[in-house]
Amino acid sequence: MTAEERRSNYRCDITYTNNSASLDAARYPVAAEVADLLVRDIHYTVQLKDNSVELTDEGIALAEMALETNDLWDENDPWARFVMNALKAKEFYRCDVQYIVRDGKALIINELTGRVEEKRRWSDGIHQAVEAKEEKEFLKMFQMPVIEVPTNLSNICKDLPIQAFATARGKWDYVREEVESMFRQGRPVLVGSTR
Repeated sequence: MTAEERRSNYRCDITYTNNSASLDAARYPVAAEVADLLVRDIHYTVQLKDNSVELTDEGIALAEMALETNDLWDENDPWARFVMNALKAKEFYRCDVQYIVRDGKALIINELTGRVEEKRRWSDGIHQAVEAKEEKEFLKMFQMPVIEVPTNLSNICKDLPIQAFATARGKWDYVREEVESMFRQGRPVLVGSTR
């Protein structure tokens, strides 16, 4: 898509865009390296009962220092879920037990049959975290180092206060009113939803 086509598309009332999958893909191997720096029971704790991990204050500080960020949970630079998934991959997913590596891909082993399930993948970023742990996916995909390119213009995004609604109906009525108001002003609107 040319720059002119892109500009034209962004001027439309509704614009569909892909998510930040490529940026996410680049974060998994970095998070795997950070997970290797973190020490169990010092930087994070493990809850075997529900297969979860929790960063300690020391772990948060070390991860933020390693990632050169001030807040792992910053929604504009979200590292927390990548680091947590990398820790889960480190603690709960074992090569030749839960998965095998074939041709640079992690393939899940069915716990009941012992067979490899080539088309099955873990969800919520766990599969990518496991592949990053195995240090295969990133190099296979990009085969080059990545550098951060600063934005051309300063970020003018304003973080507004969180709004809570008593009912889902009330929330969606408010969203509809906001969209209609912005539309009447000639402002483009992008509405994202998990449903």
